[in-house]
Amino acid sequence: MGTITQEDGVLRVVQLTKDLKPGLPRLAMSRAFGDFLLKNHGIIAIPNVSYHRLTSNDQFLVLATDGVWDVLSYNDVVSIVSTEGSEEAVARAVVETAVSVWKQKFPSSKRDDCTAVCLFLQKIKRLKQTLV
Repeated sequence: MGTITQEDGVLRVVQLTKDLKPGLPRLAMSRAFGDFLLKNHGIIAIPNVSYHRLTSNDQFLVLATDGVWDVLSYNDVVSIVSTEGSEEAVARAVVETAVSVWKQKFPSSKRDDCTAVCLFLQKIKRLKQTLV
């Protein structure tokens, strides 16, 4: 999950969460919320929680599954947000772009789940500022 803040007319990406991948130390398997029975087998059921105080500089939030972040960067998603007019259109475009990139990058692999939600914190139609 990430947010975009605007400072002095410039957009800046703020990564709010870190994807927990199986390759990280002490993470043997995927995270399973609430599955305390398998903790002895490497499944971690307790989520990491982080906080970010929203300010009037924050423009929008994008929440997406790891299937999106595996193939799109934060800057890719910002580019999509800046060309779409509504939260629904942004979410749809992010997912469609991620699915397309999955097909290009991994043509013989099964695509991971690609889901996204966008929330405009400032009611704006388009962002035309420069991204740092």
